[in-house]
Amino acid sequence: MRTRSIILAGVTLFLTNLASNANITSLSYWDDGDGGIVCPQYTWPGGDTVSIYGDQYFAPGHILFDVTTDSSGDPTLMLGNAIDNDTSFAWTSYEVDIWMSKTFTISAANVSGPAGWGVDSTVQPTGPQTAYQDGNPIPNQYIGHLYFSGTPAVAISDELDFSYDITFTGSATFTEQLIPIPEPGTLSLVLCGALLLGGWTAGKRR
Repeated sequence: MRTRSIILAGVTLFLTNLASNANITSLSYWDDGDGGIVCPQYTWPGGDTVSIYGDQYFAPGHILFDVTTDSSGDPTLMLGNAIDNDTSFAWTSYEVDIWMSKTFTISAANVSGPAGWGVDSTVQPTGPQTAYQDGNPIPNQYIGHLYFSGTPAVAISDELDFSYDITFTGSATFTEQLIPIPEPGTLSLVLCGALLLGGWTAGKRR
């Protein structure tokens, strides 16, 4: 992994000092193994913040979380994400979908890099409804959304740094679905390439 943003580290440290960490006793995260996002092995240092590192190769990417608490209180967890652009296109906006099997709230969304990026909107979770991961239905989930955008675009090999808080009751497992969105011109080229490849494949089969 490349050297991560100093800004993200500063935000993480600041929020760690503000928050209470009494309820969380263990925390882990990992990628889902399909190659959309690849995460390094993570060792939780304690507290109620988690620094999430990932190299994103295609969309959607999925990161899975498991949080254990020592009571039925309402822990607030800060998730600081540093995601490298290893796709084939620059990102002009970015969507984060979060789902778990119980109600939760999203707050304090922030983008710390690159400069010029910010939070477009935060959509609180609704449900229960069906989430889809790699085409597989996951019923009875509460799903919330975050939308980011900015200029200049996040270039290939650059990094998007964002954070947010989630508050829930008791222990929980949940999923981040991460979707980078290319600039419109790039998207048109990708679609044209897919159509041409499909036509070439069909012709070859004849």
